[in-house]
Amino acid sequence: MFERITNEVMVLGRYRVTWRTVNDLAEDSAAIQDQPYFVQWVSELYGMTMALGVRKMADRSSDAASLFNLLRRIAEEPEQLTREWYVSDVYEDWVERFDKTFTERADPQRLDHIDPDVVLADQQRLVEAADPFRLYVNHHVAHAQAVPKSAIPKFRDLNVALDIIDELFVKYELLLTRAQRAPLEPVFQFPWQRIFDRAWSEKRDTSGTEGGTA
Repeated sequence: MFERITNEVMVLGRYRVTWRTVNDLAEDSAAIQDQPYFVQWVSELYGMTMALGVRKMADRSSDAASLFNLLRRIAEEPEQLTREWYVSDVYEDWVERFDKTFTERADPQRLDHIDPDVVLADQQRLVEAADPFRLYVNHHVAHAQAVPKSAIPKFRDLNVALDIIDELFVKYELLLTRAQRAPLEPVFQFPWQRIFDRAWSEKRDTSGTEGGTA
């Protein structure tokens, strides 16, 4: 479940960074200011895709690999995630630091295992942030509701929901694997933005390839 959640959350992070880059370029582009349809279309697709992604992470279906269900499982069996395990098999000099992290993130009452109240509070934050997108997807994206009963969320609402998903994922990855991850802002290893430096109407050179002309 956690591996599937990791993949989904990383895709959300990658899509957000990509969209922000395109949006920033569009704001400074005289061509797009003159004819903004294409970027508006991309923004619509981005909004629907990300709304679906937020809905996935808050899916309460019993068979869903969602962040909501991960938190539910942890809250149902908190004794499985213990302080003893969390500080075990680490360098002696790190034990105190790991113990402090466990107290701050999982066990403020010193139960010696994760406090289910902490998990349920995080789950509630997720639900509150994601519920507008669950309704939006159900009424406007997955189904054409004859009389939609949900408002269309704003991009600022989407960013809040994504920030909360990001924060919770980083937190529970740390608690479940003891691996510290930075917030999910991917760094691309290839200069994909260069496509905006050339006209897309420019034809590619097919000379020298099979079927090409000299």
